[in-house]
Amino acid sequence: MNLSNFRSKISPVILERGKVYYHNNSVTDLKMMENGLCFASVDGSGEYDVDITISENGEIADYLCNCQDENYLCHHIVAVLFSIEEVLSSCRNEKVWF
Repeated sequence: MNLSNFRSKISPVILERGKVYYHNNSVTDLKMMENGLCFASVDGSGEYDVDITISENGEIADYLCNCQDENYLCHHIVAVLFSIEEVLSSCRNEKVWF
């Protein structure tokens, strides 16, 4: 799974819930490191910490959320993926990794 195809790899229910969180600006404190590590908080029924690792070619290598969702790939992670995608697409010619 990578940033260009994650929408087609995720359950439509989880994808839609993540999109709602993203559009409601629930993703806060997004940090994107040069080594591909991304960290963010997501405000929902609580505050959840999300860690995502993205390789140089855009592959989503790893992800983790501290929520109690039974799905390993939860809507909090999806919301952060939308946020990462937005940052990368709006800054194509600029350095975006912090």
